[in-house]
Amino acid sequence: MRIASVVRRYGKPGGMENVVWDRTEALRALGHEVTVIHASDGTYSDAFARQCAAECDKLKPDVIHLDSFDRERPWWIDRKEFIALTMHSNPWSLFFTKWNLWRHGHTGVPNIDLADLATQCDIIRHANVVLAISRYEHRLLLDACGVPQARLVYNPIPSYFFDTPRVPVPANGYFLHFGTSDTRGHNVAVAAAKSAGVELRVAAGLSRPELVSVYDGCRALVLPSFRADGFDLTVAEATARCRPVITYYAGAYSTECAGALPLGDVGAVVRAMWGPLPTVAADAANAFRPANHAAAWLKAIGR
Repeated sequence: MRIASVVRRYGKPGGMENVVWDRTEALRALGHEVTVIHASDGTYSDAFARQCAAECDKLKPDVIHLDSFDRERPWWIDRKEFIALTMHSNPWSLFFTKWNLWRHGHTGVPNIDLADLATQCDIIRHANVVLAISRYEHRLLLDACGVPQARLVYNPIPSYFFDTPRVPVPANGYFLHFGTSDTRGHNVAVAAAKSAGVELRVAAGLSRPELVSVYDGCRALVLPSFRADGFDLTVAEATARCRPVITYYAGAYSTECAGALPLGDVGAVVRAMWGPLPTVAADAANAFRPANHAAAWLKAIGR
């Protein structure tokens, strides 16, 4: 099968780009012809939309997989190829992110254009199959965006952290946080760690081997995010290494993380750090890893 995989950014290590890379190589190993189409500057633009259309005209793929969703330039909407759309966030999850940030004093009153939101939902429904990578995303796409159940598939993103044996949680390990954005809980994580008297390590820009080592050395991932994201790869990575996640009840964290805490409750984060921390069973960790990434993706799109 000839597949065109469209993604905004590609080529740098880390994050979702590694997921696209893994899927591409796995599909090629099964004999499929996969071409990755990405923007040279990593941004959506009219030029990138034209590039996607021109390359698909040339390739004549059986499937166009949109791993990035450009809501302003749906160049694919009238094409005849089979369209598979993976949603990492949808219009409603972005709206609830703005709502949470406003309610907790991070931004001003959210400016939302309901007509534009409805248009975005209409565009999403044009895909032949829509892949939701979290149960939260699946629910919003079904209930709020109106994607028909028959064309909506829950297909979790597998983590690549299964290549090395898991190690026990270190009794004296540190707590781990990624990035420095307060909307993703950086200030809460720092304040809670200080109050709890525990070590917090803040990581960013690590390679795969470095990431495995950093996760294995931690007691838990601390991600008290205010964002109603459709998914967060760090949650899958931490769970894959059997590490618990301390997070707020927001977005996908509400369905993917056991024991999510009340939004904005710093004291609850402190108490969670004091423990005892929950144990992540191997079967829960394995839920983020389909037995065969390529086969699972092909099954999800019905091919």
